[in-house]
Amino acid sequence: MALMKIGEISNIKLMDVVHLYTFFSETLRWKEDEFVKRTKNKFDGCLNSVCQVSISSNFILLPKHFYLYPPRCIRDLMEKGIIDTKLAERIEPEHFTIYNVYEFKSSKDSCDLIGEAEINIKFERLSEDKGKVGLSSMYTGITIYDFDENCKYKGIQTGNIYLDFLRYRRLAIILRDDIETLSKVMGEDYMEYRYDVFSSSNEVLLGAEEIERTFLNFLNLAYALYTGGVNVNAPEYALFEPVIEVFREAGNTFEDVIATIRAFATIMI
Repeated sequence: MALMKIGEISNIKLMDVVHLYTFFSETLRWKEDEFVKRTKNKFDGCLNSVCQVSISSNFILLPKHFYLYPPRCIRDLMEKGIIDTKLAERIEPEHFTIYNVYEFKSSKDSCDLIGEAEINIKFERLSEDKGKVGLSSMYTGITIYDFDENCKYKGIQTGNIYLDFLRYRRLAIILRDDIETLSKVMGEDYMEYRYDVFSSSNEVLLGAEEIERTFLNFLNLAYALYTGGVNVNAPEYALFEPVIEVFREAGNTFEDVIATIRAFATIMI
């Protein structure tokens, strides 16, 4: 497979990181008996109220500037010029909110590096909303095949960007605090914070990474659902159907989807 850039998402606002989390944490939440009814005997990765769901996607959204230090395989794609991404050097609002859209396409090159993208989501009982099941953790990952200069297969590399939800609704509060923290240092050199990784008090580094992890995971989930990443006949469709129905009514573009999420989340907050 070849990875081709097909567009750019630039209508996102920094506060949308809270809107995305709020929208998905509310819409992907059920009473426990309803959740079990929707999933029982349908998923290999489900056991009662704990369920692991994987969505394969033909697309992946990646930021134009990484505040995270990305996994090795993503750095390889950056170094080879396959993806138009670089490490962020300054703290700027637009660096968090501009994403390139890449599509996995068939390639005639038998030594092509690209494998696939996957969004993996875990659901389980919510500690702060008794009797309910909702988002527990998720990651967006990319797989590449490793070849040497002679096209000899060496193995597989995977790179995953993880996002853990601490407790119900708490992440929304943390993200708001992160935005406030970053607003005080906008325009500053990020490199001094990036290399202060051993300081537990580095609120700028932690805030930038939390915002980026949240954006990257939820934007990819939204895009996968918007582009039909979950087939109507797939067992997991029952979990994502409410969100897919909202997106169908949102409009004709992904920009319309973002605007709809923003509107819904504003009401939910």
